[in-house]
Amino acid sequence: MPSNSPEVLLIGKLINGDQQAFSCLFNQYATNLLHIARKYVGDEEDAREIVQETFYRVWKYRQNMNASLSFKAYIITIAKRLIFNQAKKRLHELAYQEYYIKRHHDDRINELEDYLNFQELDNRIQSGIDSLPPKRREIFILSRHQGLSNQEIADKLNISVSTVENHMNKALKHLREIITALLLLTLC
Repeated sequence: MPSNSPEVLLIGKLINGDQQAFSCLFNQYATNLLHIARKYVGDEEDAREIVQETFYRVWKYRQNMNASLSFKAYIITIAKRLIFNQAKKRLHELAYQEYYIKRHHDDRINELEDYLNFQELDNRIQSGIDSLPPKRREIFILSRHQGLSNQEIADKLNISVSTVENHMNKALKHLREIITALLLLTLC
């Protein structure tokens, strides 16, 4: 580009901090750059931000410019880098969102499965308690639900402590068998 062309003179003034030269270059190239940016990003607002950021960088780094090089090529290079960085950032954001949604969804499914498994186990245990002989069921409920000691149960029911222990051992064995059977079913 000839060293005395109007563009080279404007760039020289821009390098020296002339705001009017900057405005002239902005007015001359902003619309064209907006069309290019819109073509790549597809969104008007994002394209305008690319143009603004491009010219912000032109002003900020004006002292590093070479007045003899094409200004149009210079701003297109800046804009393409910004577009590429924006696209890369969006890809990372989308990947993270997808990961987060999948993980959150998987956690919810696991919570639901755990809840359903617990409900099933609780129902089976309650059925097992209900199926105990009446005296054994009463002793079990006094022990596990009401928190009475073996001695307190024996005193309350007028039976020996060893009879309470015998009933509790048989009740617990019965419930362990129910739980073991349920666990074996879930593993298969």
